[in-house]
Amino acid sequence: MKVFSALAALALTAATAFIPPASANQPRYRVQYTAEGWQLLRRTIENHGVEYWVDSKHCNEEGTKLLGMAVREKSKKMHMLICRDNHQGNYNEMADTFRHEVVHLIQFCKGENYGATTATLYPENAAWGLAYARDQLNMPMDNYSKDKWEREAEARVMAYFLDEEEIARQFSEQCSHRRLTGV
Repeated sequence: MKVFSALAALALTAATAFIPPASANQPRYRVQYTAEGWQLLRRTIENHGVEYWVDSKHCNEEGTKLLGMAVREKSKKMHMLICRDNHQGNYNEMADTFRHEVVHLIQFCKGENYGATTATLYPENAAWGLAYARDQLNMPMDNYSKDKWEREAEARVMAYFLDEEEIARQFSEQCSHRRLTGV
């Protein structure tokens, strides 16, 4: 059963020019977990009508070990799920997943704004983001259909380079039409 800014552009552009390739000792999660950041981002999405769950029976269905999920229904209602237990106490990984899934919510909002289901936020950085996600962040390409690679890569890169406050700002800007309405 299937379940349900300019600041970011500047950060991604700067990253393209100035971030060296990952070394063996580079941390996998550049932005570290903070409870304050988590709460800020959670409040931001909830204030815009996103239903948010931590843990769920859907986290391990069909033999998958899901870390998180963002969904936009046909009614345009958005939901987000974080599978805490599947992160096995790794709060940095869980915070990275949380930021990643919120980027998908932002992509849904941009898509709505342009009459689509979802959209890449910074298409001018798509090739670089895909290469970085694959080569430096070890994005498992075979987990996604090719038509989703750019959006998945963008979510991985933004979650890696931007903190919760920066992602919350992006969310508020792209999803301003949803403020407290949920649609």
